Amino acid sequence: MVMEREVKLRIEDYNSLVRELKRLGAKLKSRREQVDYYLDFQDNRLKNSGSSLRIRQEGGSCYITFKGKLLNDEVKSREELETNVGDCKVVLDILNRLGIANKIIVKKERESYVLNEIIVEVDKVEGLGNFIEIEIVDQIKLQNVKKLVNDLKIDWMPIKVGYADMLSEIMKP
Repeated sequence: MVMEREVKLRIEDYNSLVRELKRLGAKLKSRREQVDYYLDFQDNRLKNSGSSLRIRQEGGSCYITFKGKLLNDEVKSREELETNVGDCKVVLDILNRLGIANKIIVKKERESYVLNEIIVEVDKVEGLGNFIEIEIVDQIKLQNVKKLVNDLKIDWMPIKVGYADMLSEIMKP
């Protein structure tokens, strides 16, 4: 089982944050666009169980990801299973034929920076705004991430839900 632990924080000024990252010595690792398709059964059993199924299109690559129920933790923590698949359109069609339909699409521009072995993802999410995500891996302790967030002058207010959940809340009638 693979556990995902991440800190997600809202940022107001994208350009100021990037300048601050660079001032601290962060190096740009990559810049890419991602389109995420969140799927579920008609009765929303995945969402109702706290899980999610995502197909991510990134450049010429496609990934399928299952995310388990959120755990009770200071940061966003959950089981995550991900693998590379061939053609996103074919995978989406297969899942649709099995009764698993696209519920929401999340589009974002993502820049990845590396600073002292910490990977900082800076996201511009269509319809939501700007965020950073920092994965917490074994060698990177939570206190190091908190220090970085403080150095970046961002309030420590971790968001424990995903972009799809945030967008679906906005879209509710």
